[in-house]
Amino acid sequence: MYREYLIIGISFVGVALILALIGLFSGRKKDKPAETAKLPDRPKPSLDETQTVYTGPEQPAEPLAETVAMDPERTQTVVQSGEPSALGGSKTASGRKTYQALQAGAVVNQRYRVEKVLGEGAQGSVYVCTNLELGNMWAMKHFQGGLNEKDILVKLNHISLPKIADVFTDGDDRYIVESFVEGSPLHKFAEAHKQDLNEDLAISFMIQLTEALNYIHRQSIIHMDIKPQNIIITEDFKAILIDFGIASLKDGEKAKTYEIRGYTPSFASPEQKAFRNDIDERTDIFSLGATIAYIFKESTISKDFAAILNQCMAENKEMRFSDVKVLNQRLIQLQKQKIEALQRRARNRLMRRLSIPLVLVGIASLGWYGYMQYRESNSELILPQMDYILSEQKEMPISVLQRYADGQERILPDKWLHWQSQDPNIAVLENGVILAKNAGQTILEGSYYNKKLTIPITVEAGVLGVDISLKYSKTAKTDVYAGTGERDSVDGKLAEAAFFEPRSLADWQSVRYVADGDLREIKKGQVTTYDLGVLTPDVLKAGQDGLYLSVKPWQDGDEICLGIFRLDPKAQELAEVFTVSTAFQEISDFLPADKGIYFLLTDYIEGKTDLGFYDYQTEEVSVLLAGQDEMTAIAQTEDGTIYLAQPKNNMIYRYNEQVAEKLEYFAGAKFEKDFVDGPMPKFYQPLALATDGKNLYVWDYHMLRKITIADGTITDTVSLSGQADQEDEEKLTGAAYEVSYSYSEKTGINYVDGQVYICQPDSSYIRVVEE
Repeated sequence: MYREYLIIGISFVGVALILALIGLFSGRKKDKPAETAKLPDRPKPSLDETQTVYTGPEQPAEPLAETVAMDPERTQTVVQSGEPSALGGSKTASGRKTYQALQAGAVVNQRYRVEKVLGEGAQGSVYVCTNLELGNMWAMKHFQGGLNEKDILVKLNHISLPKIADVFTDGDDRYIVESFVEGSPLHKFAEAHKQDLNEDLAISFMIQLTEALNYIHRQSIIHMDIKPQNIIITEDFKAILIDFGIASLKDGEKAKTYEIRGYTPSFASPEQKAFRNDIDERTDIFSLGATIAYIFKESTISKDFAAILNQCMAENKEMRFSDVKVLNQRLIQLQKQKIEALQRRARNRLMRRLSIPLVLVGIASLGWYGYMQYRESNSELILPQMDYILSEQKEMPISVLQRYADGQERILPDKWLHWQSQDPNIAVLENGVILAKNAGQTILEGSYYNKKLTIPITVEAGVLGVDISLKYSKTAKTDVYAGTGERDSVDGKLAEAAFFEPRSLADWQSVRYVADGDLREIKKGQVTTYDLGVLTPDVLKAGQDGLYLSVKPWQDGDEICLGIFRLDPKAQELAEVFTVSTAFQEISDFLPADKGIYFLLTDYIEGKTDLGFYDYQTEEVSVLLAGQDEMTAIAQTEDGTIYLAQPKNNMIYRYNEQVAEKLEYFAGAKFEKDFVDGPMPKFYQPLALATDGKNLYVWDYHMLRKITIADGTITDTVSLSGQADQEDEEKLTGAAYEVSYSYSEKTGINYVDGQVYICQPDSSYIRVVEE
């Protein structure tokens, strides 16, 4: 404590002197006004001049529409004389290309269903479509002729470029399926955000685009058609470069020239317009500069930014930036200078106003600063005990907990931590977000005061159309609780007993029960079997007055029945709670509550589910929700919130009688089949739910994941057991990421005494996960 007071005292004296000098001298300085400039006058492009033009005798009347955010203005294409159109296809006598457009609802290649038309032209159309196997959304281009764009995009995988998912043909028709990009073309974005559009935002867009161009240039690809219509700005201000229809790819590593397929007059470089044979990466630099200059055509910008744009647009390409990497570094340098200048002006302005008060306040301020320095250096930094697995070009937020000597805790601000990657080509950490780049493994190293942090990162190539961004608990362990892997019903010692198809597990009064085709009892390490006659138990839940079990449909005279029963093991009595007569239905899950039993009644022919309720007092069954997309699981936390899993829609909902639909969103993204952890999780196929009273456990396809909840809000999601990229053979035990599971729609999970039990009917094992 003496040392602490000594530090504070010395700090008080030092701050008085330092701040007095800073305040007095900085107050005499005057801010130098920023130098500004206007770009040289360039003729305002006409409609034709902002469209891609292909030279030659056969000019198509209209182009293929582009992506989701395609400018409604049509793009036109004319090819150099003698060259075939990049879009290809047959021509009518008038020179127009002909094809049969698709209607909403049409199914293509037995895999993609057309949802709506995004744009149409004489050469083809673009549609929003649904992948019938995965359920996610894509953009599908439909046209006739060659597939130059496919040849380009299939080589590329970058966060600022569309990702190709499928290419196929049907006679003369050609199809390319690409990632579904939502946003606005740059010029439309600029018109809609005139008040918000500024130089800083434009620099940010250019930095993103130069990173994308650097990537494609390294693949020996020149885009050839950069213009406002071909840059999409998303809602989170990311710039996506689209339309590789006239892009050029070197023919082999030894080739030195690129083929010119066309150009856009207002944005093409002189060498591209002249169809010269000296095309290189600087052609794209010219077009990028012209594009950004176009959106600032009526604005005054800084002298430094104007110099960058003018160098990009130099008529002599030797005067331009040598490559986009150099341009990117210059933009980052300018961005840093602007931030520093802004901070400096704000600081000087403040110091001029407060120079005299700071002399008085400074003593206390620096004293407090000295104390805080001492406090920070003696704090502890705590990283989540996680292994991070991400697919290429994906992101994962991360936070570091800071714990002080007095027990106080907080999340350490991202800007206070300095991170470095042992291999930046695999992954980096910026602004609190892990950015996965290419497949491989690396270690992120962080520092704060005298403290060091390390985070191992694994980046995987991933699965087509599926995002993988998982945080694995380092403390979670998986083991085999029961079962030998042989599909049999053998009683005896637990370690030797065999289970046929374990479906569910529950504890009641210190005895464990398993639904395994029969009702199996586990007591004092011994397994015995109950004879329930014609009834086959399916799902078990423990209640206050006994063990509840749903049963599979059985024949009762001329009727098919199903229902829920209550077992009193002490009295060895099985009592009917309720039964219903039905056909082609099953109780997929149920939930004993204070006033009754919630249950999911699923029609497995139609794939629809009713949420029913049995009232203990009136002994009546009512339907709370009818005809919902199939639901397979229900769980309730101690605050009374009821959660429902809808695997085909990849969603988890909350049941809320106060809203009109009685269902409100909780987690997941509809029709997006992904494995994503964190505060905004996504699920591939959430099949089963369990709860420890506060948090939610989810069986997602063949993985166990945990959602942490505080005040009804998701604070984090982590993975406890299993792999997204499932191996062929199961690995039964090990750490969270080491184990694997066979897939079964009937896998059940139950939380009992701090552990999660996983019942696997297909492999005849019961496994236990301990955090």
